Amino acid sequence: MKTTGYFKEYYVGTKYIGRKECEKDRESIGYMGKKNHVADSDIKFKNKKIKKGTEYITILYPYNGGR
Repeated sequence: MKTTGYFKEYYVGTKYIGRKECEKDRESIGYMGKKNHVADSDIKFKNKKIKKGTEYITILYPYNGGR
């Protein structure tokens, strides 16, 4: 399969908040590559947001396309 792009899933604790398309920013993909962050500004999604100063986790996944 061909990788056509990447997206990050955002979690606060174990609660799924949303996802955004992005560029590859780490070598490890999936759960093994999860990273902890602290929001330096509000991060908005369709109907949820992560407020400034909140700790959150990101996990990077690939979009896989046709052959």
